[in-house]
Amino acid sequence: MNRRKNLVAAGLAATVSALALTLAGSAVPAQAAPSAAAAGVDCDGWVHNNNPDHGIAGCSNNTDRTVTFRAEIVCGWAPDVSGQWVTLAPGQYGESSGVCAIYSSGVGSVGWTIQQALVRRPVPATAPPPAPDPDPAPGPASSRPTGSSPW
Repeated sequence: MNRRKNLVAAGLAATVSALALTLAGSAVPAQAAPSAAAAGVDCDGWVHNNNPDHGIAGCSNNTDRTVTFRAEIVCGWAPDVSGQWVTLAPGQYGESSGVCAIYSSGVGSVGWTIQQALVRRPVPATAPPPAPDPDPAPGPASSRPTGSSPW
């Protein structure tokens, strides 16, 4: 009878522990929502087939505005590398890439940074500044020579 109580208690403890772990696993903190610039931009990263030091990121712009992105390559045993900025109009696809230093152990991972293109507004025209005096006199106006000598 004692043995049966121990088995029931052990089974109950295991069930409670499993339930607690399941609930704790589902209580993962919410991840941040993607930025407005990244929403609607589909990207993928990969390592070049023939060069393990070459990382590439390709993105499709499925938004209604222009976006700019670049590849971010993590290099083993060498400084990380950022690819060139690529600007995509709505509906366009483009690639950005970078090559790790020759002494690196190769590309560890490929990511990307997405920016929304800035909308440039024209600067309102203003009156030009006044032209400088062609012959400025030094000092205050009262000490300027008048052209006649008091002596």
